[in-house]
Amino acid sequence: MPLSSLALSSGRSIELSEPRLSSTYGGMLEGYPCKPVNDMKTRSLLRIARALARFPRGEHVREDRCVPSRVESYLAHLDRLSGGVEPRFLPVASTKENLKGVTVIAYQDMPEDLTTALTYGLSLAEHPDWKFGRPELCLSVRSKDDRWAWAVGYLAEDLRGSCPFSYGNTIDFGERVSPESDMTAFVVFAPAVADRTDCRIDVSPPGHEGHDIIHLAGLYPIHGTERQYIDEHGLQPFWELDWDAYDVARRPVV
Repeated sequence: MPLSSLALSSGRSIELSEPRLSSTYGGMLEGYPCKPVNDMKTRSLLRIARALARFPRGEHVREDRCVPSRVESYLAHLDRLSGGVEPRFLPVASTKENLKGVTVIAYQDMPEDLTTALTYGLSLAEHPDWKFGRPELCLSVRSKDDRWAWAVGYLAEDLRGSCPFSYGNTIDFGERVSPESDMTAFVVFAPAVADRTDCRIDVSPPGHEGHDIIHLAGLYPIHGTERQYIDEHGLQPFWELDWDAYDVARRPVV
């Protein structure tokens, strides 16, 4: 018998069957709680709730609300990395049977004058090369054009299951990504806007830590000639050239 029940306007109901207590301010210095911390925590919860509302009903959210879902853990990690910056959510419909769509989480001016776009949905697929975790993509460019964010979402959805998105992999987009740039390809490497430790995200359920790991993989726009150079000579010689990884209007370096 539930302790309490709430009927939602959507027709679904929420039941409280077991109360559990946890520390809200664990690990904080003496003097907390206080209003700024309370406001920060409330804003974070609201951002995650708004984000989850953009996903199809029941797709990623567990019925047991005491256990965070996979996407909740991922979004909470991004919320900590962004420092509470409000993102936009761009959905890319699935073309894969038995796989849900990809969502792009896009941040303006993070960091500084860059637009940063991250995917969720690539890691729902399987690939034989993914031994110690599954990737999600992270793209940062000096541009306000949403085509870059849509491009990373399209590539994640279209190539999941076939491309491993390993460091050094190059991808031919097939056309100019944006009118502001002549670039038509991408290369995969470590994200430059996140520390190495922040690129490993454990989204495992409690009690199964380490069983479901997401690794952020950086996606960098490049020219067609640069893609050919990387394919022939490897990533390191190209990476050591003098080029700006965020400048989508730059000229080719090879």
